[in-house]
Amino acid sequence: MTYFSGTFDHKIDTNWRLSVPSEMRKELEGRTNLKMLVSPTGDCLLVFEPEEYEKWVTGLFGHGDTNGLSAYSSKESAQLKVLNSRVRSAEIDASGRIGVAEEFRKIFPDKEATFVGDGKHMEIWQTKNWYNFYDMISLEDL
Repeated sequence: MTYFSGTFDHKIDTNWRLSVPSEMRKELEGRTNLKMLVSPTGDCLLVFEPEEYEKWVTGLFGHGDTNGLSAYSSKESAQLKVLNSRVRSAEIDASGRIGVAEEFRKIFPDKEATFVGDGKHMEIWQTKNWYNFYDMISLEDL
């Protein structure tokens, strides 16, 4: 079972590729086909295995598999459509790199990125924004 954890800082190369951390590649067990999208809040990229993306979307909207849109309100149907339109396929190449699609590049103005393991998916943050977020969170109440 795939479970991503850890934090890894990386530089984006001149061709807008990032090396996926080896610890995360090991979790993928050779699977290279992924789904990538900007988070709903716009602060990072979310990277999923295709089946985990489907589970996430189902959980996000709080409905089981309806095999169609009949269980969704018109607002949810529109949100789902927009969310799915933002998804891009992403392949890990033979060198362990993943490309950053052109529409996602504005998240990384300085070409510094941080991979964050978040259980069933990876997140890719602009490094500065990740550490600002990290510093705001307290674990004292756990």
